[in-house]
Amino acid sequence: MNVKEVTSGSRHTHVALAGRIDPDGVHEKGYEFHKLAAFPHKNLVVDMGGVTFIASLGIGMLLTAAKELAATGNKMVLLNPQKLVEGTLRTAGLTGLIHISRSLEEALRYLDSR
Repeated sequence: MNVKEVTSGSRHTHVALAGRIDPDGVHEKGYEFHKLAAFPHKNLVVDMGGVTFIASLGIGMLLTAAKELAATGNKMVLLNPQKLVEGTLRTAGLTGLIHISRSLEEALRYLDSR
């Protein structure tokens, strides 16, 4: 799993994830993601377009960050996940808790609307 901060503004942080979000990836890069996601205490856009696989530990990583953001009045949006990854997220019930957007503009509109 690769983690990259794309932008960080006053209202949101945009992070890109890529590769396999499996136990090894979460073990190696999970703290880096968590630090970018939860500590700034602002809305988060997570670009999932480069993620090819997500395991249950990766789902837990996203859910933990979303809960921490919600505790500070902020939200997370997953941006453009690949079909297989989105199917896994839907099957796990995560899409009922974290919004999925197809474009950055749609994601930012969602974050601004709430």
